[in-house]
Amino acid sequence: MVLGGPPESEGVPLLADRPLVDGSAAAYVCHGYVCDRPVTTTEELLDRL
Repeated sequence: MVLGGPPESEGVPLLADRPLVDGSAAAYVCHGYVCDRPVTTTEELLDRL
């Protein structure tokens, strides 16, 4: 599943507690019920996927 939007978007529980990282957009890769640390670069995201 891929979900995007501003942090703390009302009505989007999956974005709760998923803030920006140092003012930048962040990607959270989750497996089961556990999410990895957020990444902020395309390279880091590709490595996680």
